[in-house]
Amino acid sequence: MNLQALELGVPTGKPFPKPAGHSLSSHPATSKGAIALADALAVNKTLEYLGLSKVSLCDSGSPDEVMRHFGSALSANRTLKSLNVSGNNLGNFGATQLFKGLTENFCL
Repeated sequence: MNLQALELGVPTGKPFPKPAGHSLSSHPATSKGAIALADALAVNKTLEYLGLSKVSLCDSGSPDEVMRHFGSALSANRTLKSLNVSGNNLGNFGATQLFKGLTENFCL
């Protein structure tokens, strides 16, 4: 499968048309699920847009670990062109982890 866009949060329609499917808006992600998604993102070769608006990434059992995985994934990923994490309470640590990952990613 050559998946280019995935919207798991509140559909925004930007920068790609709203993908068909269910929205996970207002449904907290489990730590295990969020970490698995981050780990998959690290090795992703096709996904260009990932929408995670309001999926409560940091409201799961171990938010620091989740955000460490996402930061690491962003530093490794070279395919993703757009990431939407709006509406998530990332906190200082989570925002810092994402920032660290983005400083090594020149595609986003």
